[in-house]
Amino acid sequence: MINHARTLLINIHPSRADYVDSGYEGYEYIPKEYVPVRLPAYLQSIRKILLGTNSDGLFLGLRAHELLSYIHQTELASFLYKFDSRVTYWPNIKEKLYDLSRRKILVTQTYGEPRRLLVTGDLQATISSGTAYRSYVVALGKEDIDDASLSVYARRLEPPKTEILVPYDNENPPVVTLPQSRVTVKVAEGILRNVFDNIATEVSNNVVLEMFDQIGAGKMLLETPINFNVTELQTIVAQWYVILRANPTPAILDIIPALESLGETTFLDLFGLDNREPYVTFKNLWLDHPLPAYRLAGLVLAVIYRTEELRAKNG
Repeated sequence: MINHARTLLINIHPSRADYVDSGYEGYEYIPKEYVPVRLPAYLQSIRKILLGTNSDGLFLGLRAHELLSYIHQTELASFLYKFDSRVTYWPNIKEKLYDLSRRKILVTQTYGEPRRLLVTGDLQATISSGTAYRSYVVALGKEDIDDASLSVYARRLEPPKTEILVPYDNENPPVVTLPQSRVTVKVAEGILRNVFDNIATEVSNNVVLEMFDQIGAGKMLLETPINFNVTELQTIVAQWYVILRANPTPAILDIIPALESLGETTFLDLFGLDNREPYVTFKNLWLDHPLPAYRLAGLVLAVIYRTEELRAKNG
């Protein structure tokens, strides 16, 4: 099975790996015939710390790349190749779709006459849930023909769908916080007569902001805007599609204390009581090695090997 060890680690259905076509970055191949393994409680507990409780595709790709790189860069790599030596993610023989060093905000106006959408805030991944990618629709709407009654709406596209309604004042445009984020947006006053005007932003350094002009989104501008389930809204004046993409902080810095807190029973189940290889080696790495990268390598390899045992057992 191509990418055998990686596929076992992330353990998701192949259909979830097609996120590359939905704007996600970091795609790697998962065999179409792979059936996710039903994990016992102890493996689920470890996996939630390694990969998050409800991870999106980008988070899984980034975190798996990090964890497996600790193994591939050492003499332990042979354990990954034992099942199948065919991998597409190592070494980095192709240009990756994701940039491991940067955060990114992408804004596309999809409806209405061109307007600026100002973006500011703290762009971060949520480690506990495994959220590195969020997408939203931001709409500027009016209740009647009076432009003074404009309102700003923001909806996150992934569940749970959350809508925000903020009264709009032309002289003092409201700042709207995007749901489940620390990022805010504000609609600038007035129509852009030149669609190539620079897009004003207050996003902090090390964040890439991209604003697609109306030539790139011209066809989308002709479409009917997304319907917001807010009865007060009668007409949408302008609408934007906003993507937030942030790398998780390195696992090597964050998760070892959480893993250590799982308790002795979890590790007895993971490494076994029978002193059988390769689990003895994995256990010694996790318990005794002075370097965090080797400790994580031992634990991740044990998770992969236990998952393979379960897969073989269940056919």
